[in-house]
Amino acid sequence: MLVKEMADEIRLRRVQVASSRIPTSTEILPIGHEWIYRFQKRHPELKTCYSRQLESNRAKEATPENIQAWFDAFRTRLIERKYELDDMYNMDETGFGVGTTQSTRIIVDSTQKSNWKVTAGKQEWITAFECVNAAGKALSPMVIFKAQNTNSAWIPKDTPQSWQFSTSTNGWTSNSHGLEWLKRVFEPESKKVPLIKSLADNDSLASPTRRYAKRMTRLVESQNAEIALLRKQLADAQEVIETRKKRTKGKRVKLQGQFVFSSEEVLKMVREAEEKPKEKSHEDDHVNVQLKN
Repeated sequence: MLVKEMADEIRLRRVQVASSRIPTSTEILPIGHEWIYRFQKRHPELKTCYSRQLESNRAKEATPENIQAWFDAFRTRLIERKYELDDMYNMDETGFGVGTTQSTRIIVDSTQKSNWKVTAGKQEWITAFECVNAAGKALSPMVIFKAQNTNSAWIPKDTPQSWQFSTSTNGWTSNSHGLEWLKRVFEPESKKVPLIKSLADNDSLASPTRRYAKRMTRLVESQNAEIALLRKQLADAQEVIETRKKRTKGKRVKLQGQFVFSSEEVLKMVREAEEKPKEKSHEDDHVNVQLKN
């Protein structure tokens, strides 16, 4: 046990300090098996319990000052908006491996040399969305299986009809599953009034998810502004083109003779005449010959 190891370390250091002052050859005996029980009797204010894991980031940030600041801001918000308990929700996701269990205390035959518990070699992950409001009302959960399609054989017959089921490639949640939960569970089962939805992850404004969301929002706004400018430029260009078309088409005019041409046809004939190379006449060739002679 950890307590016995700490006690051995303390005794060892105490002996080392004492031996540095007064040389001694006393052998250090190990702590007995019953020592921990006698230690608890000598200190009734102490008790044993199972420890729970907590991420280091949460342990560092979950200070009394930060927690009190959150409750102060939350209380101010409640007073300003006058929210009711039915309108405040706390949503979280939880996951578990199929067939995975922790070590537990069991009773076995004392003659057996092993006490192994066989578990499945291949395990799958399942995620569940859970949500409850401050008044104690729990919304229907949504369970996510690792599959391409939901198999009805996985769902027990006595499962409530309001429960929702979905699938993913790895059994984990994603942004699309969160949106699916909002549409299929949260909106149908909650009131259409201003709501406070506090996620159990307690993501701060500086969390990677929030920073990514803000960055994407700014990017979308910038793209929308550029699209608006491009649309304005396109409209101006189309207006110029339409004006030029009107100038080139115009009304048909009557020239000398029997032919009637439009301004567009006249411009076309002028361009063709300019592009066509000039051909020398026979009279020009005759004049050139006389000059040479």
